[in-house]
Amino acid sequence: MIKVLLFGSEKYPYSIFGKVIAENDFEVVGIVTSKDSIYEMESEKSKYNEIKVFITDNINKEGKNILEETKPDLILVCNYGQFLDKDILDYPKYKCLNIHFSLLPRLRGACPVEAAILKDVKKTGVSIQLMEEDMDTGDLIYQEEVDISKDETSKSLLKKLQNITVKNINRVLKRWIKKKVKPWPQKGKATYCYRNLRSKSNARIDWSKTSDEIEREIRAFNPKPISWTYILTNSKKLRLKIFKAEVGKKIDKEILKEEGKLYIRTKDRSIVPLIVQLEGKKKMNISNFLNGFKDKFIIK
Repeated sequence: MIKVLLFGSEKYPYSIFGKVIAENDFEVVGIVTSKDSIYEMESEKSKYNEIKVFITDNINKEGKNILEETKPDLILVCNYGQFLDKDILDYPKYKCLNIHFSLLPRLRGACPVEAAILKDVKKTGVSIQLMEEDMDTGDLIYQEEVDISKDETSKSLLKKLQNITVKNINRVLKRWIKKKVKPWPQKGKATYCYRNLRSKSNARIDWSKTSDEIEREIRAFNPKPISWTYILTNSKKLRLKIFKAEVGKKIDKEILKEEGKLYIRTKDRSIVPLIVQLEGKKKMNISNFLNGFKDKFIIK
């Protein structure tokens, strides 16, 4: 039986990990995660209830002890967020494999799902690569592409990529272990995306951009950090989150309220928010928001 050690953070790797855990040919000897991600695992707990979880924010300091305790034949990484040093990368017989949600070498880095939507690319995908000390540069053992729809959010695209990975992960790992796949080098121009892309400050809407750019940002930053702007009245300055929007017509005013809709002027046309959340309030559709918010306001 192949001993597998899993590395992941946030919530979405755990549906993939659950598939590996359920495979009879693998013995999952541990899950390595970070302190700020442990709560994300709770909803998936039944899938790894008997598996030891190692919580560390400095894997290269604590990795030797983890390896000595677990003795993995293979390390599988998905959205871990820390670089692994050479001693860890060289330890397993079947190497360290990383699941990455882009068509490498395009969109190397921490936010490939959000970046794909922001850059308005039409296709992305799943890559499984041999890990190296440099970021996402290793040879590939699996790659599959998916289309990005016009209304795709990061949430829906991530789900699509998860589902493909869950469906194929055990087959890919078994083929790799049985030497039925020969790694191939990444081809094409490398592009990069970094963690600060999805910072709250980056998610503030710049209304001097085009409507298409802003609409893509709103989709890319859903489910987090959520695009936002300020709504200003004579006495208040409140944050307004925009979860969903569409591109609207060209308007002359900064804002236009018309037939239950709100049009916000952009560089070229307007953005029409559909689902919003005012600071201190529940999420709601725009008509309910306009009915309940009677103060005169501007958007900044």
